[in-house]
Amino acid sequence: NDFSVISANTNRRAVIGTAGDINITTANDLRLTNGSFISAVTENDFNAGDININAQNLELRSGGKIVTGTDGKGSAGDINLTIAKDIKIDGENTPTLPSANVYYTDYYSESDDPKSEPLFRERILVDLASSTGLFANGTKNSTGNTGEINISASNIQFQNNANITAAATGG
Repeated sequence: NDFSVISANTNRRAVIGTAGDINITTANDLRLTNGSFISAVTENDFNAGDININAQNLELRSGGKIVTGTDGKGSAGDINLTIAKDIKIDGENTPTLPSANVYYTDYYSESDDPKSEPLFRERILVDLASSTGLFANGTKNSTGNTGEINISASNIQFQNNANITAAATGG
């Protein structure tokens, strides 16, 4: 029931360089639930990394998500899934804002008080706080390329507003 994160993000605040890749290989299942996520996001001129997952089964449920994205000039990374058996994406009981505000904040609210800083303020993660699925997105302010979502699995099951989206809304 805990919220967990694996992240390789570059943000607007004095980060110089490309985000690293996230590589996960397990002989077992990988489950992301209760708003947990894996992300590789860029908000500056540098590229985000790729997310590569090899597992028996993959389950994204109740706000679990895998995200690559761009909110800048850098390009988003790719999501590459090699799943031996099943992928199940179930959006039932996905957290909704404002209850998700424990982890996310309005992108536009700035504070000089470090104690008031949220765990995540990347626009893409804030926008997807109430979603479950796979996302390779660009925001309306981005000029970098969005990533690809490449899937190899025996079966993919969607339920309750589950998503697989690769979308560019920027220039």
